Amino acid sequence: MSWEDFPIITRQFSLTTLLASVIGFGSGIFCWFNKKINGLLCEVVEEVRKVVWPSREETVAATIVVLVAIFIFGAYLGALDAIFTWLTSLLMSTKGVA
Repeated sequence: MSWEDFPIITRQFSLTTLLASVIGFGSGIFCWFNKKINGLLCEVVEEVRKVVWPSREETVAATIVVLVAIFIFGAYLGALDAIFTWLTSLLMSTKGVA
């Protein structure tokens, strides 16, 4: 008898998927019936509903600012790396210094 004999456990639906589903379902039931955890989750949902999410235009603008900043700092660090590499090779290649 092997795991392939069971129709629910196949290559697409493995034993680990079944185990993870059972653990997730059990955790959900535990959280649902635990008053402290359930209260905390209800408060979290209420707070998330109060959040003012940015518009698409604001998100695009912020993303462009971040990408430009990354490019500028990358170029700056690349230039510093090139300068220090050149200085190091210049210092290491001096011959005849006693």
